[in-house]
Amino acid sequence: MVCRTPLADGVFQLEALFTGQSITFITGSKFQIDSPYDRHWLRFKTQEPLLDERAVITITKKESGQEAAVQFDMPILVAGRRLKAILIGIVLGLFLALPQVITAWVNPAFQSNGLPWLLGLAGFIALLNIAVGIAAALNFRKPL
Repeated sequence: MVCRTPLADGVFQLEALFTGQSITFITGSKFQIDSPYDRHWLRFKTQEPLLDERAVITITKKESGQEAAVQFDMPILVAGRRLKAILIGIVLGLFLALPQVITAWVNPAFQSNGLPWLLGLAGFIALLNIAVGIAAALNFRKPL
């Protein structure tokens, strides 16, 4: 975000404040403005929460000897990672199920039960492993 200031009397300070737990500033949040040609960058990073989070970045202006006054509020949405985690969990579950399904498919003890029974067993194994994969992906401590 580029902050360009209009011509002002004297020096003032801009400060960016935020609400929300998933936003942190990379650069400082206070800018000293002493010229109408000053250009400052405000950089921040967001975490990947599981659910979507709304936050607000508030820009305040404080001139010397005065209280800080709100200039504007900027609402933002930090997108969650739930869909990404579920898709990773499905892929992880399919990879977990593959050796078990192959073992059950080639087992001579299960051949006498017929094809519909083998397909049902393979589906049951796949569903359980997909559930385990999704549970694992949703509970990762670090963002995916």
